[in-house]
Amino acid sequence: MKVGFCSLGCKVNAYETEYAINEFKKRGYEIVSFDDYADVYVVNTCSVTNASDQKSRKMLRSACNKNKNAVVVAMGCYAQVNSKVIEDIDGVSIIIGNKDKNKIVDLVEEYIKDNKKIEIKAPCNGAIVKLTEVDDSTFASEAMGKGIAMLPEEGILYSPVKGIVKTIFPTKHAIGLLSDDGAEIMIHVGIDTVQLEGKYFTTYVKPDQRIKIGDELLEFDIEEIKKLEYDIVTPIIITNSQEYLEVLECDKDQVKRGETMITLL
Repeated sequence: MKVGFCSLGCKVNAYETEYAINEFKKRGYEIVSFDDYADVYVVNTCSVTNASDQKSRKMLRSACNKNKNAVVVAMGCYAQVNSKVIEDIDGVSIIIGNKDKNKIVDLVEEYIKDNKKIEIKAPCNGAIVKLTEVDDSTFASEAMGKGIAMLPEEGILYSPVKGIVKTIFPTKHAIGLLSDDGAEIMIHVGIDTVQLEGKYFTTYVKPDQRIKIGDELLEFDIEEIKKLEYDIVTPIIITNSQEYLEVLECDKDQVKRGETMITLL
């Protein structure tokens, strides 16, 4: 996840901002410019003068407008003495008083876990298989991203998210989706099924098409594919999993279409 900082005011604020930056780095966050797109924006506010108060409010509003889904954090002396005013700024997620500054990363992660989870639904009925147990090193090593795998009971897949279709492989055995929440998902039907060159596969969507949960994506002749001795296990990969704190698999052995299969924090 990406974090952008804005430090206002005195050298003390600059020191505290540097401390916070190092704490985020220790947890694996990427630090970017405050002007760039980020998942978390931190404004270390100042309240020495009326102009400082105005600048603090301005930078908080700026952060809220950069990414409507970002976690926006107000810390520093203006946050300490004018928390009620900041509460009225639409989009500010966390207000941190002086005594809690050293807990900033913990507070951000707690907020994300409580408020920013993304659910990926099961695209069909079937048994759950751990991705690390899939008989393909590319998937099992999680080189393409974290996720889960399924053994489909039926030869049709439905959209697990609301979003758009990004990619359909020419051989129709795999499809890439982008959820409205920003999750990048690849569903890959079977192992080595690229060798079928599209035989037994039918797609019902096209790139850039809007989709909602439950829309039909593609159909495959599961029995014919099995007869050719292909492993039908189907990985569902979060290809941008590095952008999330955690990629949590469901704890069930079996799932039904539409049930939550993966939770992103």
